[in-house]
Amino acid sequence: MVLFEAAAAGKPVVATATGGTAEILRHGETGYLVERHDVEGMTKFVAVLIQDDALRQRLGEAASQLARRSLAVEPVRQLEDLYSSLTGAHTA
Repeated sequence: MVLFEAAAAGKPVVATATGGTAEILRHGETGYLVERHDVEGMTKFVAVLIQDDALRQRLGEAASQLARRSLAVEPVRQLEDLYSSLTGAHTA
């Protein structure tokens, strides 16, 4: 769920290639996938995203588009509305 929420919010993600991660995350397109226990790879890709604003923006936009095309965004919006109603916060 966290990867889905990040993609829907337009955030690029660096994650391990386990479970259904590859269904949400496209390596080099919407974020980066690394193998389990690959600390060096994780560190490398996090550093790349921190240092490159344009790349981070491009991958985040691609993640958001993928989420809108491929995944049901409405349940996330409903969760946001529920959380907002419980906390008194307002979503945009």
